[in-house]
Amino acid sequence: MSELQEKGLFIKKIRDFFHERKITEVYTSVLDHGIEPNLFIEPYFLENKPLPTSPEFGLKKCLSKYQEDIFTISHAFRKEEQGSLHKPEFLMLEYYRQEKNHMELANEVVLLINHLLNKKLPVNIVSQNDIFKNNLNIDIQNDSLEKLYEVSKSLDLESTKDMNLNKEQMIDYIFSHKIQPNLKDINIIHDFLPSQASLSKVINDKSKRFEILVDGCEIANGFLEESNKDILLKRFTHSNHVRQKQNLPIVPIDNDFLKSMDKLPNCSGVAIGLERLYMIKKSLSNVSKARLIF
Repeated sequence: MSELQEKGLFIKKIRDFFHERKITEVYTSVLDHGIEPNLFIEPYFLENKPLPTSPEFGLKKCLSKYQEDIFTISHAFRKEEQGSLHKPEFLMLEYYRQEKNHMELANEVVLLINHLLNKKLPVNIVSQNDIFKNNLNIDIQNDSLEKLYEVSKSLDLESTKDMNLNKEQMIDYIFSHKIQPNLKDINIIHDFLPSQASLSKVINDKSKRFEILVDGCEIANGFLEESNKDILLKRFTHSNHVRQKQNLPIVPIDNDFLKSMDKLPNCSGVAIGLERLYMIKKSLSNVSKARLIF
């Protein structure tokens, strides 16, 4: 089988997985929808309109209208530093399941990963706070930003104070440098800080979301979806305020998206980086060698 045929089979196996579960494939517009104002993901702009960093807004509008489980395989654009795991344009799988909570969805994503990798990897399920406690004895729920600065210094990280990071950015920085590289097999990390909720629900002071990493590589990011438009507008406004303070462009708020939240069913959703997953499948060292778009 040629390399191109093998990549085609990889995409076919994804579609087969969803068709077997009667999840409908849909397509979302690149230009008709807005995006979440986000402090960790920087968009490209085309005539002052952001290109999609994920198909999330289009999919949720579709889900609100049709009330059916859906998936899409689409192009996403993110203005990130290029490296072994990043390309500014990449292929993303995103899907939504009604009446499933985020952990039920995470377990289904593990089935998909094993299906695509043709092997069953051990799974470790751990909360965000516990993974920091277990590995670095850090209590991110209660430790102050000043304490995190002190910890980063003791871990021989760069002078993070000069980087002017907030608490959430510090947590991400420490995790990516001191925990993530040492993770093996499949790790499902859940229950994030409420300030990291993004578009997930917050229950009992925990963001009901998860990340899935395979051998330390982040593959999937999923939420128990928040549908309260007032809560979402408040988060978007806050993110844009912080973006402005950090001299980042304001992201226009998609009011049509907020209106569609009135009809969004109880659901969970997840985004999966397909080229990273293919890179792991083929034991490649760089996502450039796993490109699924040409």
